[in-house]
Formats: sequence, C-alpha cells, structure tokens
Amino acid sequence: MVANIRKMTKENEPAVKHILQQNHFGEIEYIKVAEERIAAFLADPQQSEYICVTLAVADEVCAYACYGHVAGTEGAFRLYDLEIAAKGDPHDLSTMLLQYIEKDVRPLKARLIIAEIHQEASLATLLPQNHFSLIGRIPSFFPDGKDLVFYVKYLDAKAQEL
Repeated sequence: MVANIRKMTKENEPAVKHILQQNHFGEIEYIKVAEERIAAFLADPQQSEYICVTLAVADEVCAYACYGHVAGTEGAFRLYDLEIAAKGDPHDLSTMLLQYIEKDVRPLKARLIIAEIHQEASLATLLPQNHFSLIGRIPSFFPDGKDLVFYVKYLDAKAQEL
C-alpha cells in the first residue's frame, strides 16, 4: 500500500470531519474539541501547539492525526487524535501515522509522546503494539463510566530513566 502523509489542508478538512463523525457518532463534545484543534492548525500551520496531518491512499484521505508540543515543557509532545476511516486498516494506518509523528518530532528534541484516551478506544490496543506503555488511569472518568488511560512512548533511553 502506498500512503501519502502530509500536513492537513483546507481541501481535506471535509474528509477529516467525515472520519470524526463516523468514529465518534453522538460524541458532540469530542468532535467539537477535535474540530477546534483543526481550525487552530489551519488558521496558522506554523504554530506548534497543534500539528494536523492526513494519510491518503490513492488520493483518498483515510486517516488523520493531531499532535503537538506540550506548553511549558522541554521535549514533551502530546498525541491528541489519531483517527482511521471505517474502511481503513487500523493497524497499518495507525502504525504509519505514529512513525511519521515520531520522525517529525525527533528533530524538535522530543523526549516523549503522551496519549490520553478512552479505555475502549481502538488505540488502546494499537499504542502498545507501537511501543507505548500504559502509565496510568483515572477510573470512571467519562460519563459512561469508562476510564481515562494514559500512555507514553519515550524516544530515548535517557528520558525513560528520569
């Protein structure tokens, strides 16, 4: 499979919003916050708080990720969103996006990438397969009683020792 990953543009915003609607039907707040991050990135792609990228196969957007530098830190980055279209292969596409993100943040002196997700999100299985470690959980965080779980991937041995 030949995939093209690049910074998100206004042209592929509708496809990304469609993926969000498919994956989070009825989760109005989640979609609203994700769309706010997208809007912030598209308004100023040079800022570093939110970086949005799309993955396209045969010119069709089938995955999206949003990540960025954690304000007030040195080398900490956060994965805000990683969404795969219903027809996409979650394992292969998420792995490609996670590898892209890691490659993108390393030159920025990244030490670690943090992900906070719903315990039943598909990423709960995909993150450990991509060398993210479960580091914590807040029980019954969400209104449906599910936990908020925290994953981290250290990008160098020195950071992991701290």
